[in-house]
Amino acid sequence: MADKVAGVPLSKTAEQTVNNGAKAAPKAAEGNPAFRMMGLPNIKAKLPSRNWMIFLSITGSFAAAVYYDKRETARSQQKYCDMVAPLSEKILSTTTMPRKMTIYLQAPPADGLRSAREHFYEYVKPVLVAGAMDWDVVEGRREGDLRFGAAEKIRRYRRKAEGVQDEAEPTKEQIVTEQRERVGCVDEAGVKGDLVIGRHAWKEYLRGTHEGWLGPLKEPVQVEEVQETKQHIDGAPSLGDAAVKAATDLTMKDTPPTASSGSSTNTDSSSIVFDSNANDSENATPESLPEPPKEEEPAKPKLTKPDPYISTSAYTSALLPASTPTTLGPAIAIPFPHLLGFWNFPIRIYRFLTRRYVAEEIFSRTAAAVLASHREFQASDVDYLSHEEKEWHKSVRKPKADPETEEGAVQQEKKERLWLDDVVVDDRITSRLRVFELPADGQLPASNLDPNTIQQPSWAYQGSASANKE
Repeated sequence: MADKVAGVPLSKTAEQTVNNGAKAAPKAAEGNPAFRMMGLPNIKAKLPSRNWMIFLSITGSFAAAVYYDKRETARSQQKYCDMVAPLSEKILSTTTMPRKMTIYLQAPPADGLRSAREHFYEYVKPVLVAGAMDWDVVEGRREGDLRFGAAEKIRRYRRKAEGVQDEAEPTKEQIVTEQRERVGCVDEAGVKGDLVIGRHAWKEYLRGTHEGWLGPLKEPVQVEEVQETKQHIDGAPSLGDAAVKAATDLTMKDTPPTASSGSSTNTDSSSIVFDSNANDSENATPESLPEPPKEEEPAKPKLTKPDPYISTSAYTSALLPASTPTTLGPAIAIPFPHLLGFWNFPIRIYRFLTRRYVAEEIFSRTAAAVLASHREFQASDVDYLSHEEKEWHKSVRKPKADPETEEGAVQQEKKERLWLDDVVVDDRITSRLRVFELPADGQLPASNLDPNTIQQPSWAYQGSASANKE
């Protein structure tokens, strides 16, 4: 059959060609000789499988979204850092301290303080450092800590301005401030102000500001404590003491005398009473002796701040002190979105990939504080960041006392819930407040960029804010 194809005889040359073609096998692709010398396999250029395409497309898209968000965030940060950088070029003398601001940092509802610190380090601190700003931090771990810190800072200023001696022990910051004043060290002239991080901290800041200016300098005595003091005074007999004494005398008369009591009262020398307990105690070994009662350890004090010195309903009847300046602040609230919960996971993923929008707003507000660009306080500023309240954990809204019991109902009625109650303001305070904000057109006056022309506000005081840390 080799000499015929389809019954047609072939020539000798054609027969050899057919036989050679049938015997020769196709050669495999040799590939890159460099890879072959390195021992790498011969990788064929082909599309990945369907499953690999799904995996690579999902992971690649997510990685690209994260990279893009971080890149835009870095660009926005660099933009505002360059905006405030001219202020850091000013040369200060050796006896001048840089401008200092106060940071109010509060643990978010149902979470710890670490998340708030990380939020400050990532978005607020870079702009402050670029503008050569110094700062003090008032930290709060529980509801009411920042309110007390803001109010105590104002009360400390009022005591100094009104010449009232502070009965509390001086804090570390106060001692350092006094030492600096002795050696002639002064602060740099410029607007100081406050940065408040989060809606919950903003509500406590406003409450503490009103408490500090409208409330008394000393903590008022509670009405219940006064009533208890009037009921009984040490050293004076009362009806309760007389009843207890009469019952004790009656019990002593009805009780028959014991052997030990008889031995002490009997004058007959022939009567001898043996005390077996005394012999046992003499012959007892240290191991058989009863253990002395353990001293009870003193209860640890609760890390809670005192109640407000003034209620919100007493704002209108309170007198404004003479030491109140014409302008207060300025201050600004920094956004702090904090969402918890497993079912909110998709929303948290979206926010993780779009953090550049929140970062842009935070950088802008921090730069306004560094550049001392501010405006008057408006009524809408009270409700700023109010949308964050909807995202708070449900445990914040649970009553701290059982409202079904009489005691719990009274306690719940008297106890003030700073995070849940509406913010109550007084026009005498809000008319003096100022808020940091960049101009709408983005153009700052030349004086804001010149470090030598920043004016000092009327309310510039020395105070220790870090003393209220936990």
